[in-house]
Amino acid sequence: MATAGGYHEGLCRSADGTEIFYNVLGQGPTVVMCDGIGCDQYAWNYLAPYLAMHHRVVRWNYRGHGRSGPPPALESMTLDHLCEDLEAVLDTVQAKQAVLCGHSMGVQVILEQWLRQRERVLGLVALCGAFGRPLDTFRGSDLAVKTLPLLRRVFGRFPNATQLVWELAVPTRLALALAGKLEINMDLIRVGDFVPYLDHLGHIDVQVFLALLDDVSRRTSESWLPRIDRPTLVLAGEHDTFTPVTLAERMHRMVPGSEYLLVPLASHTMPIEMPDLVNLRVEKFLKERVFIQPRAASPQS
Repeated sequence: MATAGGYHEGLCRSADGTEIFYNVLGQGPTVVMCDGIGCDQYAWNYLAPYLAMHHRVVRWNYRGHGRSGPPPALESMTLDHLCEDLEAVLDTVQAKQAVLCGHSMGVQVILEQWLRQRERVLGLVALCGAFGRPLDTFRGSDLAVKTLPLLRRVFGRFPNATQLVWELAVPTRLALALAGKLEINMDLIRVGDFVPYLDHLGHIDVQVFLALLDDVSRRTSESWLPRIDRPTLVLAGEHDTFTPVTLAERMHRMVPGSEYLLVPLASHTMPIEMPDLVNLRVEKFLKERVFIQPRAASPQS
């Protein structure tokens, strides 16, 4: 394990032996950040160091992502296995309880984790994510969920060729331009904040990516949203077409006592498009709803 200036990182082993990379920044109450699929912590570039001024912020890589090890089999690329990985990280950093933040697919992870180990969850922060079956509404259509089985067959039949094409195409300026046309707000985002995502995505095993996407596309937390009994904050981007605003609004209505913020102009990459607004809103939520500080007594006259 390496340490430097309040930062440390390491590897832990999940229930099936998969090595999971994690890093920790800051000290204080624990906040754990869960990525979207295909991501390597890029969405937390601003929120993590901001919260680390008063909290212990834990980030980690999903199996088959970043510096974590590959899954032992494609069948282990499931939401259940990701939750087992998260539990291994929590145990390793000795976090008895934590606030869970999720971006994109990470929202599904934190909702599942609440169901599995609700006694360890102090609060939930959901950013630009769906509570279930995200491909059903991807860009306002169910085309993605209908296409996924075909993609898995093609990539499974020609793994080497399709992997090569993937690695050549994804981490390019063309891919960045396409992302700007289809989703991200190029007027708000710093290109240097988004390019690492394309670089990471371009080197991920496509079959691992599609196996996980297939699993989460069939999972939903809708039935237990009304049972969530922890402070919950839902943030949505006004122009997010990956997980439309209607999903966030529905989650907010179904989770008792939840708070909701619609961020104007923002897309699916809201945390790095509007970092100041997101940082302050999450901090306010943590102070007022989770880690509530007793008010100082008024001075007596």
